[in-house]
Amino acid sequence: MSKKEPIMKIVKASDVNEQGVQIDSVKVAELTAKFDEIQKAIVDKKYEVTLSKESSDYLMQVFYEEVKYVGYEAYAISETFDKIFEELQLNEEDVTTPIINLNAEIIEAVFHFLKKHEGTGVKYAKLFKEVCDSFAAGVQAINDDRVILRDLSLELTAAEQGIEVETLVKAYQAEADAQAK
Repeated sequence: MSKKEPIMKIVKASDVNEQGVQIDSVKVAELTAKFDEIQKAIVDKKYEVTLSKESSDYLMQVFYEEVKYVGYEAYAISETFDKIFEELQLNEEDVTTPIINLNAEIIEAVFHFLKKHEGTGVKYAKLFKEVCDSFAAGVQAINDDRVILRDLSLELTAAEQGIEVETLVKAYQAEADAQAK
């Protein structure tokens, strides 16, 4: 009976990090492709904002008439107004509950101005709250997508370093704690 020689796995230098930990280049390539695909989908994604007819009228005819801005914020005001107006025109046939589709940049800009808005009295308070709730739902959906992207980014970074995600998160936390001191 002859003794078999152990099979040696050939490892390229590029597949080993500085600490000598082997990096799974196939996993890194798969995660990179997945990250790029999800990132592009999120950048191109349109988020739904549902408004009642009354709240969309309030937004366009009252809020945008009263909104305060400073300097170049005027560009954001006019851009968001135009995009929302365009979307509402596309949904004219559904006058009871218009659903508008906006990218993250527009939703976040509108939400910025909603948070800064100062109103008086109860006349428009309920409609303002409805508009806020509608855009807050859009902001939440955007944040949920960004959490998915952040988690995938952590997974990719850990794979590139040949470590577990938990180890990477602990290292980041230790670095943040050290900087806070």
